[in-house]
Amino acid sequence: MATLMDVLRVAVEGQGLPAGEVLVEEDAPGPQFCEMCRNYRDVDAHGLCADCARSVARGYEISVLAGRCANGAERDAGTLFHARWIEDGEVSLRAVCGAEPGRRSVGWSSWSPPERQVTCERCLRKLGQVMASPQRDVIEHYCAVGVITERARLDWLAARDAFLLAVADPTQHRIGAWVRARRHALRNHAPTGDAWSDLIESSFNPCSMMTEALQLERLVAQEPESELGRMARVEIEKRHWWERQPTSGQLTLDGRLVMV
Repeated sequence: MATLMDVLRVAVEGQGLPAGEVLVEEDAPGPQFCEMCRNYRDVDAHGLCADCARSVARGYEISVLAGRCANGAERDAGTLFHARWIEDGEVSLRAVCGAEPGRRSVGWSSWSPPERQVTCERCLRKLGQVMASPQRDVIEHYCAVGVITERARLDWLAARDAFLLAVADPTQHRIGAWVRARRHALRNHAPTGDAWSDLIESSFNPCSMMTEALQLERLVAQEPESELGRMARVEIEKRHWWERQPTSGQLTLDGRLVMV
């Protein structure tokens, strides 16, 4: 009876290889370990999976705290999605708001739904303060690395300026100017690479990431004079403005696009 080694020897000889030489297949593209999350997924040229590439582009990871896992389950896991800064390819152990694993949590959960958004209001407030600084200017970064055009950069800078004016004085006139500038920037966005328009807008308007209308309305009610409260008011008015427009699609207060 032929052994497995006999079968392999015959197969190698059938390839015309010299005795003792092993046939080595060329590396084929496929799933690999992501350099950041260490999950086995399809990666890009930088060794990052699609989810981690999006996180690096916006400058922070979105995570939820796991529970104690005392019985092997995470029924006591956190319900808020926090922002965690990414520096030199490493994700901070502490959230932007200061939350970190402790006696009631074994660490940050690996659960990462693709459509997750930051829901921690303290993180959103910090993001609104920090992301507007020149050190974290997403618009300039995207243009510098060549994934948006110079025209798109100018359009988004104009939209950002219009938004900041609307936040400083949220009148209907200024909010309308911001919405028109934003629509113009979206029309001419045309990215040449991994640059999503929602990441650009969220860099100066953290309230755009809030999909629940009640969360926006609560911010307006609780902090009417704060910068984040004014941002929430402008975001609400922006969505109302879209509802009033005679277009083929309407953006509802909950952030959903409804075709009409």
